[in-house]
Amino acid sequence: MVRVRKKLALILGFMPLLAALFMTILPLNTANAESRMAGSVYVIPVKMTVESGLASFLDRALTEAEEAKASLVVLDFDTPGGRLDTAEQIGMRIRETTVPTVAFVSGKAASAGAYLALNAGDIAMAPATTIGAAMIVDQNGNAVDNPKYVSFWSQEMAGAAELNGRNSDIAVKMVDPSRELTLPELGETYKAGTILSLSAEKALKVGYADTIAKSVDEVIAWKGLQDRPVIEVKLTLAEHVSEFLTSPAVTTILLILGIAGVAIELLVPGFGVPGIVGVIAFGLYFFGQYVAGFAGMEAVVL
Repeated sequence: MVRVRKKLALILGFMPLLAALFMTILPLNTANAESRMAGSVYVIPVKMTVESGLASFLDRALTEAEEAKASLVVLDFDTPGGRLDTAEQIGMRIRETTVPTVAFVSGKAASAGAYLALNAGDIAMAPATTIGAAMIVDQNGNAVDNPKYVSFWSQEMAGAAELNGRNSDIAVKMVDPSRELTLPELGETYKAGTILSLSAEKALKVGYADTIAKSVDEVIAWKGLQDRPVIEVKLTLAEHVSEFLTSPAVTTILLILGIAGVAIELLVPGFGVPGIVGVIAFGLYFFGQYVAGFAGMEAVVL
């Protein structure tokens, strides 16, 4: 029992050092929003998988734009999608922001990315880009045909489309392959068994894009704000690290290493590699969760 207590004390002794290290690299707001010139245009990249790290970054960036009383936020999309629960969270944040928003699809807005784009006030697309293909898939990329999930996500997509008067049937066809859809604007019928994805040109014709633009500058000019200062918000170093640490595969590995490392250290005489690995794994796990907004300082202290 005495040996175990000593080991626990050694393990816990590492925690203040890790906490101090984390505090030195926590995400800092690289620009004081209140000192920004009111009326600026904020450009926020959405160029990663839709995971908790993206949710934390977008919340921070939108808050900065709101505090600066920005004239416009341009969300620059190029994402393959990601977690649906995280997409719902981000979609609500985009809808509730007090700053006008434009989703600029510079690459692709697929799956959950299409849902996020539909929550913005306007949608601009670059030539040869796409939006759609929002069918639910599992971690292996296989289609999920559970009627309950398909129905729920179809209605979520439809609701986002209806926010700005877009055809909700198109949004549903992006999710549900069992539907058949005819689009007179395109002179095309999409049969059951297919998932809808629209090119920029087709999206413009059916009202899923409001303009075609080759660059962010063209989007800003389209909104008549070309004379305003442009502020490009970027991921901090800590947010880059958090994006990696909060991915499902990495979090699983860190938890396994943390539990195994500490357990082995308590059972084996002496203090060595297993305990150090366990402490570091737990520290990295909680640090990623902290930056992503899923844990507070109590997690670092613990």
